[in-house]
Amino acid sequence: SQKEEIPMNTVTRLNFIRGTAAGAACAFPPLRLGAAASNEEIRVAVIGLGGKGRSHVKMLVKFPGARLTALCDVDPQRLAEQVAVAKEAGLTVATATDPRRILERKDVDAVVIATPNHWHAVLTAWACRAGKDVYVEKPVSHSIGEGPRMIEAARRHGRIVQSGTQYRSDEGIRAATAWIREGHIGRPRFAHIAWYEYRPSIGRAAPHRPENLDYDLYCGPAEANPLTRPKLHYDWHWVWSTGDGDLGNSGVHPIDACRFMAGLTGLPRRAMCLGGRFGVDDRSEEHTSELQSRLHLVC
Repeated sequence: SQKEEIPMNTVTRLNFIRGTAAGAACAFPPLRLGAAASNEEIRVAVIGLGGKGRSHVKMLVKFPGARLTALCDVDPQRLAEQVAVAKEAGLTVATATDPRRILERKDVDAVVIATPNHWHAVLTAWACRAGKDVYVEKPVSHSIGEGPRMIEAARRHGRIVQSGTQYRSDEGIRAATAWIREGHIGRPRFAHIAWYEYRPSIGRAAPHRPENLDYDLYCGPAEANPLTRPKLHYDWHWVWSTGDGDLGNSGVHPIDACRFMAGLTGLPRRAMCLGGRFGVDDRSEEHTSELQSRLHLVC
């Protein structure tokens, strides 16, 4: 039943990926907003109203063939801000701070998931189970092991799921890809990505819990450990329980573009991971003092 309550304590990451072989690729059929009949609007909800979520709201309020019907964010202030955006566009939307209340709605056909990474897999599976199609932001899942369960949920419930790696839609990158595949530079043997992006310190703070929202709900399938950084939003990228560092943040895009240009569709035979945040002293779990024990080689 779509109205069945899904207890929060049943969605731990361990329970979610238990029994699944790691390493499956998240290859989903694309979500096409133009797939509905010409006189039928696709009713869309946005879950997670940070930077990307706000961009989706801005697009959806004027996108032909789609109608924004619901908004969700655990932060009441963020939620109120986007309700105002929808109202300015002439739309009245349903709201919730708990995504389960959005997924049980009959007037939602598809959901856009733009939450922190640790919620991606669970919300995708829940949405498929509730009969919704899904657009989930990158990285598709917080861990490799979650991917197969997302695929399983999409296939079992016959849902359409798409991931957001927008570089594949860039006209320039698509033209360059076609040119490379025509053999103008021969067979690509190696790709090196140089990505420079300023990432300031996220600071340090005494352990605390945010008072303006339901922090246990925010953590969801992650451990509800007290924050040791001043800011809750965005800086979750640099904490392993909620984010994947810049490899899963910005790194997804150029790496995927290289794979696209090279025509790679399968999994790599091996991967090497090393690095860290060397120029700052903060509570990031990528910080060098905490990273030394995490450097590893997977073959």
